[in-house]
Amino acid sequence: MYGWLGFLWYAIGMTIFTQSVRIFFGMHRQSSIEKFFSQDDRRQSSQIVHFQKIEKMPYADFQRKILSKVLQYGRLRSKIVRILGRSFFKELPEYEILQAANQLVVKAKGIHDEKRLAEFMVQAQCRRESLDFVQWRIYYFEDYSPNESVFVFKCAH
Repeated sequence: MYGWLGFLWYAIGMTIFTQSVRIFFGMHRQSSIEKFFSQDDRRQSSQIVHFQKIEKMPYADFQRKILSKVLQYGRLRSKIVRILGRSFFKELPEYEILQAANQLVVKAKGIHDEKRLAEFMVQAQCRRESLDFVQWRIYYFEDYSPNESVFVFKCAH
């Protein structure tokens, strides 16, 4: 009997705690699966990388398009904060995202074929991003080919 009572007490307490953090601090708790992937260690890193070829576009125009979308979605502007052993997403203000624009949408050079692009993606996938900032990056190769640019999107799983 006390087992169910203890479980109920824990569930009610955690609900009150997470709702209080959401109401008073504007942070949303990570789901169990999100927490699992954000706590990888050096031996395992759950990063997703993807590349997309697009019609050639100047870096400044591409960066402006990406940032305009990022500013619309809170999760893309969120970092991970730990409170009493629990992980929460905290949205960063717009000015912090704009100040870090060149670290988020990185102008990259020197790759003009898929073999070297694949090698770059493997290296990018192995690098973890700090949990105290957003969990994604875009690497933009404006001069991939005479008619195409390529971007590599990397995010924590």
